[in-house]
Amino acid sequence: MALKPKGRARLRAIQFAVLFGTFLLATPTVLAQLRSLDVSQYLHTSWSAQDGFFTGGINSVTQASDGYLWLTSSAGLLRFDGIRFVQWKPPAHESLPGAPLRPLLASKDGSLWIGGTGLAELTATGEFRRYHQLDGIEVAALVEGQDGAIWAGGVARPGSAPLCRVFRTQAECYGDTKYMGGWVDSLYEDKKGRLWAGTNDGIWRVRPGLPQRVVPYPSVVRTFAEDASGTLLFSDAREVKALGDDGKVRNYPVLPDGKSLGAWKILRDREGSLWFATGGQGLVHVHEGRVDRFTTLDGLAADAPKNVFQDHEGSLWVTSNDSLDRFTKPAVPRITTKQGLPSNLVTSVVTRRDGTTWIATDPGLSELSGNRPIGSNTRLSGHAVNSLFETSNERLLVSVDVVHPSELDTWGQV
Repeated sequence: MALKPKGRARLRAIQFAVLFGTFLLATPTVLAQLRSLDVSQYLHTSWSAQDGFFTGGINSVTQASDGYLWLTSSAGLLRFDGIRFVQWKPPAHESLPGAPLRPLLASKDGSLWIGGTGLAELTATGEFRRYHQLDGIEVAALVEGQDGAIWAGGVARPGSAPLCRVFRTQAECYGDTKYMGGWVDSLYEDKKGRLWAGTNDGIWRVRPGLPQRVVPYPSVVRTFAEDASGTLLFSDAREVKALGDDGKVRNYPVLPDGKSLGAWKILRDREGSLWFATGGQGLVHVHEGRVDRFTTLDGLAADAPKNVFQDHEGSLWVTSNDSLDRFTKPAVPRITTKQGLPSNLVTSVVTRRDGTTWIATDPGLSELSGNRPIGSNTRLSGHAVNSLFETSNERLLVSVDVVHPSELDTWGQV
């Protein structure tokens, strides 16, 4: 007997309720299988100067021990509580470093370090310090060493040096205006405790031992990172390269087609995934041998992000000239056709006793493996799957739409 429209609607409602309840019951097992998510599975929020959230372009972002997000912009130093951006001003008779304010660093002792033309520190107790020995440097990079020392690099003005170290409130600078080509644009300490500098005359290893140039690279290195194997990666914003222990520079293909990818910032997150803030190709994410991308077509505020940062809670923050994007892992991630599902119309989900999860869609069955649905080789009747159920003897029952009993397949165990 054919169902009337109201009857069909009631049946679909019941099917949805059963599906939602089944999914909630299966959620712990399903989530255990979802290790590293695609960027499209993250929850995404953006703020922009155009929408009036703040004024000026965002240069850097970090999170201090107080939990607030701190940002530098052409308008000054901003503090963000998740709702409002508030401009922060130093105590009376004090001043922030000169414009442009660029890098920020939250050190292990709770201090916030602010780089501009000069360097300042806002301690966890609220004390504000300026390090006037660095007033002749346009600070471009900050990093904390394993010993707690703060290293600052930048463009040296006449009479200044491009690399300085601050330890226990005492600042020391190295060389003269021409040292390291007069410009240190990036600093990075690897897992082995080696401190690297991207300079105007190549890549330098600053620590351990005396600073020495390792590679006379032809352009300024903007960012460093390490991949899962510990290989040192770097980029001059035009292409990503790898530096071997033998001092040789090699190509590091990021995209599946082998094309070059430039990055202003490379970040390895706590799960070991790599994030590339590119100069015009959006946000690129490399994880578990896969590459996915998030661009303005997906909702990114700008296709030319300049920085990416991971906060204490694991969220990713991406900055561009006039916008800020946040990517947060959801409690229940979405699995769609972007992850390989045959259709976005899901009718049933079941997690079997052996731990495998099966998903029913219009085209048929898929098994969830890690974060990827894998199509089943089991022959269906050619019609949409309505529901799934595992019996007490571990057989998977599949309900499908049929027009005539002669179209029914003969089933064995799936």
